[in-house]
Amino acid sequence: MRTVGSGRYELEAEIAKGAIGTVWRGRDTATGLRVAVKQLRPEAATQPELVEAFLAEWRILADLDHPCVVRARELVRGGDTYALVLDLVNGQDLRRRLRTDGPLPPAVAADVAAQVADALAYLHGLGIVHGDVKPGNILVPVDGGPVRLTDFGVAQRVGPGLPGSRATHATPEYVAPEVITGQPPRPATDVYALGIVLYELLCGRSPYRGGGVSEVLWRHATCVPVRPAGLPEPLWRAILDCLAPDPDERPAPAALATRLRGLHAALDGLAPLPALGPDMVTWWPRSAEQPAPVVAPRREEWVTAETPRGTGSDLPVPMGPAVRSVPVPVSPAPAWPAPALPAPAQPAGPVPGFRQRSRLVAALLGAAALVVVLAALGAIALLGSPGASGGSGHPVAVTSTQPSGPPSEPPSGPPSSSTTPTSGPDTTGAVTGNQPPARPASPPAKPGYDPSPTPGTIGVIGPGR
Repeated sequence: MRTVGSGRYELEAEIAKGAIGTVWRGRDTATGLRVAVKQLRPEAATQPELVEAFLAEWRILADLDHPCVVRARELVRGGDTYALVLDLVNGQDLRRRLRTDGPLPPAVAADVAAQVADALAYLHGLGIVHGDVKPGNILVPVDGGPVRLTDFGVAQRVGPGLPGSRATHATPEYVAPEVITGQPPRPATDVYALGIVLYELLCGRSPYRGGGVSEVLWRHATCVPVRPAGLPEPLWRAILDCLAPDPDERPAPAALATRLRGLHAALDGLAPLPALGPDMVTWWPRSAEQPAPVVAPRREEWVTAETPRGTGSDLPVPMGPAVRSVPVPVSPAPAWPAPALPAPAQPAGPVPGFRQRSRLVAALLGAAALVVVLAALGAIALLGSPGASGGSGHPVAVTSTQPSGPPSEPPSGPPSSSTTPTSGPDTTGAVTGNQPPARPASPPAKPGYDPSPTPGTIGVIGPGR
């Protein structure tokens, strides 16, 4: 059996593997206790910057002692071996929990977020920014104990006298706008991420998920989440406060925790919201924001289902293959304006009858286009005969001016002031001669629409400073 620490820690089973490290379920032979061992992979141990980041994570963890933060026991060094010995949490991370059970009841989601806020208040009081708050880094013990915040691979110390360094890695779905523009992470950066997490706990998915990394970052910078029907007003206000574009306007973690716990009586008994599907609107350009209608959720009892024996992740630092993790360099992004889109009548998600209305609108637009085409052809018949003035004899093209939604990829730089595409002539809805309009290869993107049934690209889980 493999061991580390001069044979003290036996590595019993691999429970997760990432690009730079492996997490093992181990046993401390001196005490008989089960532990988690996060070991730097041999190829990563030869790269000084990765080793330094690993040691920096240990230096931060060594000073921490809080019930909602995973505890580090020891750093093991020897030759090319670098390993962190951590408490083993018997349970699942919230990401896997959401995939298995769906959205949490509002009261449970608020309680979980309050516990994470407690952990953040503790960290920020020590001048530490976590930098990667997300469901995959929040562990839920099966024994009902406090949730644990884990994975301090990108955490850093901030405060007076400390040089602020910009983030080099981030998870796109949870990164704050100020980090996207190149500013150093700050305590309010963690609060923003917690606001995204709270939305996901209630709805089953984050609001800006879907598409490429640049698209997700663009939404953080220029869009707002859409309130799903049934999401309680007090929780919605808390989410919006956490997602305030100005970091100074976001609540402090301690105040947020108190606020969320104060909602327990009002939220107790509310049933979970239905999970948001990939065709539901979850974001909208900030300039087109409108209030979303609210449907009162029903009340019913909810019982936490215990994780079956042997199926818990036991994952102190989730780095498993289920997470498609890639390093995402965060660089200053251009200030893209919100795309010119028609304001929605009801930008709420889920949107009842969304597909039916889309088909009705398409039918009406098609009928209007047909009328225009027939009118144009009639004009040709009247004016285009031999000897008549004004007849050109060229095919007539009728181009629809109906916007097709946001681009599938955000612009790589500030857009031109002209609304005419620079890549070529606009042939949307063109009808030439007697030929029918060409069918698009794929439907146009819709605001807040995630065309992918799988989660968008997730970056990070790796040291970066």
